[in-house]
Amino acid sequence: MAARLSSERRVSFGLALLFVLLGVEGFVSGSANFPMPEAFAVRWSPLVSAGYVAAGLFMLVRALRPPVAPVTRRVSFDEQIAVLNDCGIAVDTTIASQLLERAAKEDFENDPYRSILEVWSEIAEETGASTGTINCFYLDTECIETDGDYASLARRMTAISSGTLVATALTDNVDTKRGVATLSGTINESPISWQLPCRDDYVPEKFFELFQELLKSTGTGKRYAGLLLGGQDLLVFCTAPEQMRKLEERAGLRLEVL
Repeated sequence: MAARLSSERRVSFGLALLFVLLGVEGFVSGSANFPMPEAFAVRWSPLVSAGYVAAGLFMLVRALRPPVAPVTRRVSFDEQIAVLNDCGIAVDTTIASQLLERAAKEDFENDPYRSILEVWSEIAEETGASTGTINCFYLDTECIETDGDYASLARRMTAISSGTLVATALTDNVDTKRGVATLSGTINESPISWQLPCRDDYVPEKFFELFQELLKSTGTGKRYAGLLLGGQDLLVFCTAPEQMRKLEERAGLRLEVL
């Protein structure tokens, strides 16, 4: 998830803390319980302790540093439309016109593909138009604050499945004081009653895992995947592996399975 450390960054964070603790222990006790083959053992000293602390702090800064957006080449608006169509995201002339009402071509060209998808998903949400052809929506992962938020998000998850998942009578109860929520209703004619955590307003990983299981059970091969936009924002896709491959190869958009 965008709002949480990735598994790779969690490992780096853990190693960083380990190095810092070893260094501090060395300063305090003059030695450290660091298991290593005798042939590689080194004499413990304040300099060694300082080295461990410095290395740990360096890794800690790297683990906590926000991801830097890659430098992208400028791509013409028309080329982006053609590539997205080839990737199975149908951008017709009406949609292209709506996009250009929101921003200039230059804005889309300076941040290719991502900006088109983000603005398009915002237009679809504001107008209530079907997102079936775009099969994604914009999500600020810090969005679970009160009753109705889980149900609203669940409806958006099913809407981008292009009919693979159909939800009816979705309701929820969000108890922020107890840190728990319940999402109930029917999806594909099967009743659901999910108990979900509700902490710090963030959408928990369990929510996506449950939807992923439902989608997998349909046998369509589709998966929910996210395109990180930085910080706690992402675009949530309901997509097939072939489309994910094309978006990465043709548009340079790497989607991560949620």
